[in-house]
Amino acid sequence: MPTEPSPCSLYVDDSRWVVIWVDTDQLVFVDPGGKDTGRIRLRNQAIPAKEFKENSLATTAGPVWGRTYCLPYFVTYHNKAYFCLRTWWDRRILCDMKLGRAIPVDASIEPQLRQAEVDFVLDTMRGVTNILNDLELKSPWDIDGIDDIGCATLLAGRLGVKEVVPQLRKIEALAFRASSVSPSEKEVKTADQYLHEAVRLSLRRLGEIPLGYIISNFEDPDHRKPWLPEPLQTPREKHIHLLTTAMNRGEVHKLLGPPDSPIRNNPWQYSIQTTNAFILLLYWDDTDIWKLKAIQRKSSAAWHMSLQHDRRIALRWCW
Repeated sequence: MPTEPSPCSLYVDDSRWVVIWVDTDQLVFVDPGGKDTGRIRLRNQAIPAKEFKENSLATTAGPVWGRTYCLPYFVTYHNKAYFCLRTWWDRRILCDMKLGRAIPVDASIEPQLRQAEVDFVLDTMRGVTNILNDLELKSPWDIDGIDDIGCATLLAGRLGVKEVVPQLRKIEALAFRASSVSPSEKEVKTADQYLHEAVRLSLRRLGEIPLGYIISNFEDPDHRKPWLPEPLQTPREKHIHLLTTAMNRGEVHKLLGPPDSPIRNNPWQYSIQTTNAFILLLYWDDTDIWKLKAIQRKSSAAWHMSLQHDRRIALRWCW
């Protein structure tokens, strides 16, 4: 019986080096002649145990740590090929393939690593333009390379790649629909818009104001037409003073636009861009989800670069 776990992905460099992603957290390095030079475990070896636990979710199927939003790539430095993996929480795992192990990231190689990451974002987003012009999309899964697009979308904001704002705007306008929650006594059925949360976050990080398209929408129990409110015509910051606990979900949505978290989340989160930036948290009643129970302001001067947003996105949309 085979003892080697099943491979998940395979990466081939122009220099003919191969990296095989095995199981959920092992990398195997193979030289141009086909010989294994070594392997590393990502969990508890390349990534310290405490750090991995903080940035993953434990499930019955194993840890979920946002692999889709982790960027693998090759980079050449001093005529030598290296393999690097950038996690969604900004850790770079640099691997010397000849030695078959991870090595420290020296400051001298960081510009090459960053440029490789920026190039990935630019190349991926150039492809998005062609796809959106040629394809009438009904689902995000109709898009070839959807995982790369999701990764590039989130990474664009963290790296400050302003050149891709036009492509982010095109993705923002699409009504991607990816999943739903079945209705129950305490729930309203919702449909989540894939990529919109990441697009909105990156636009804000790039100094742009999102147009207010929704991340998720309501559907009634009879599966009739979803409620799709129009985007706000003025910034939501101008309407906060009108917010009261007497409002229901529809009234809040009309006043402030869609939250920066999925509609089915409790509380709703709004990242407010003012001189004193803060996060507005709206808590809904446990017994009546249409009733607003409490309003809270949470100081967050650096909210736009806080990893809490990336964590919610990365651990929700992938394995």
